[in-house]
Amino acid sequence: MPALAIGAALLAAFTWALSALLLDRAFRSAGPATHVHGRAPGPAAANFLRNVFNLLGFGLLWLLWGADLPPAQVLRALLISGVLGFALGDVLFIASFKWCGVQTAAMVGLLSVPISVLLSWFWLGESLQPLTLVSMGVVLAGVVLVVTDRSPDSRAGSRPWLGVLASLTSATLWAGAVVLGHDALAGVDVITGGGVRVIGGLLGALVLAAVVGLARPSASPGRELVHLTAGLHSPAVLGLLPIPSLCASLFNQIPYNFALRGLPGGVAALLFATTPLFTLPLAHFFGERFGMRTILGTLLGLAGVAGVVLEPGRDQQDPKVEAVQLALSADLHVRPIEGPAKRGRWPRLVSDGSGGVHLIWTRKFKGEDKLLHSALLDGTWSEPDVLGSGRGWFVNWA
Repeated sequence: MPALAIGAALLAAFTWALSALLLDRAFRSAGPATHVHGRAPGPAAANFLRNVFNLLGFGLLWLLWGADLPPAQVLRALLISGVLGFALGDVLFIASFKWCGVQTAAMVGLLSVPISVLLSWFWLGESLQPLTLVSMGVVLAGVVLVVTDRSPDSRAGSRPWLGVLASLTSATLWAGAVVLGHDALAGVDVITGGGVRVIGGLLGALVLAAVVGLARPSASPGRELVHLTAGLHSPAVLGLLPIPSLCASLFNQIPYNFALRGLPGGVAALLFATTPLFTLPLAHFFGERFGMRTILGTLLGLAGVAGVVLEPGRDQQDPKVEAVQLALSADLHVRPIEGPAKRGRWPRLVSDGSGGVHLIWTRKFKGEDKLLHSALLDGTWSEPDVLGSGRGWFVNWA
């Protein structure tokens, strides 16, 4: 397993923890000079600035590596995933800091891992093993220990249970974004997919701000949009938020995507989930103290996450590619074969073990889904035959 990719994943977890603590301190130190229309910059403004930096970073990576835009159906799914994760989930997570504290919010955020597994079981029909359920219970037990820590050393937020509810809602939205994004990201470059999700987050934030402006009697869409984009036009706000926003964007997303490319999914998920381990010493450095229940609960929660994502039998490794040594000769030629599927999605190329090659894919035509099959015979694909058809299928990568 590449050490550089492991280091990148840990760096992503560290920068996310650092950005959370820096944002919390920035909100607490925001003075009247940073107010716009009488209001201090809030989580939405900080998250919007962060996603602007994210978009710049993804745009730079996209220019360096280059990639094609995904199909319209995948594009829509990625944009919706971005709205759920970036425009809603992240804002609620940042908002929970002042109510329950960064460490509690980070621990409740770990529940996004078991919640995503439950959603995949319910939505995508994935298997749910007994060991996974036990590990999910361990995560929940660790979270409960941290949430219920009332020792003198533990600094509770102003409204702890409201913060827990906000971070739990955030974790649920993250899980939904992950499940939806996993389906859409199959076969899509991670840089392009991540960039599209960030665009969805920015567009979603703008729409939500306008809706809030219409719904609040004392506000207006224009005023809410001014608050949302305060980090772009207010020098005082821009001076307050750039370091934590950069830590949560470019310094976080670049190593995050590098690790996502180089590590098996389960290992990457576990390393990304180490954020609460980093918030403990970082918060101690900033002067915060925690009780033993918080420390034990953090370790227990991470152990539970490890049980969920590293469950035996769950696909943690990249598909093995066996190296085949061929004797080079002038008789060796590579001839591309045109596929039988002119239109379709989610192709799977398999061998039947006796030398036969088969292609299975899905296609939607006039509102009806079809599962198609073709066999490679003497270098030519057979005429596709329909294995099954119906309406209202949930067609996904599985």
